[in-house]
Amino acid sequence: VLVKGKWHLYPEMAAAGLWSTPTDLAKLIIEIQRSAKGESNKVISKDMTTKMLTRQNPSFPNSDAGLGFFLKGKPQPFRFSHNGSTDGYTAVMVGFIETGQGAVVMTNSDDDGGLTTEILRSIAAEYGWNDMKPDEIAVVDLDAKKLVDLAGVYKFTNGNELNITVENGKLYAAPPGRGRAELLPESEMVFRVLVPGVPRVTFVRDAKGEIAELILLQNGREEKGTRN
Repeated sequence: VLVKGKWHLYPEMAAAGLWSTPTDLAKLIIEIQRSAKGESNKVISKDMTTKMLTRQNPSFPNSDAGLGFFLKGKPQPFRFSHNGSTDGYTAVMVGFIETGQGAVVMTNSDDDGGLTTEILRSIAAEYGWNDMKPDEIAVVDLDAKKLVDLAGVYKFTNGNELNITVENGKLYAAPPGRGRAELLPESEMVFRVLVPGVPRVTFVRDAKGEIAELILLQNGREEKGTRN
């Protein structure tokens, strides 16, 4: 769907003011990799690069944020990344310090149906990138009527919501204001989400046999969402 007015200029310039190309972002990744190794400091100093690639709140158990990047160090090799979307666009960038490898993917849609994720998984499979490689999922066939029974809005205790919908015999999950991702059925009640990390969603019935909640397992943490 064409975005009305085409591209936008946002008032929050720090968060939505970067205009770039995949090539230029790739050059930034390369410069950060070289700066981290002390080979070049054309854009960022070695000291600032070190800070950007250092977790800023290591005391927080699930913190993986540096300065401007999300960080992953286990399993090795160490990688830094950032992703985001605005109205009509989606982008993700990732770089590895040890190997000097990386990738940038952009799409002209903020609902790319998991395209950027699938492209990165294909690259990860080709180059053997640690935890970015795709999981192998044994998908089962489910009757479309059973999928409709799972649709609805599920609210989490932190205030977040997850909208589960059915389209053309497939189940999708979409947080408010973000693109949707397909849910692949491992069983009648257990699904995997086609986003980085491939979270697991388990639907739960109440005593009356009706779908009452879902449990989202992601990065080793469980979050429970109640159906509205």
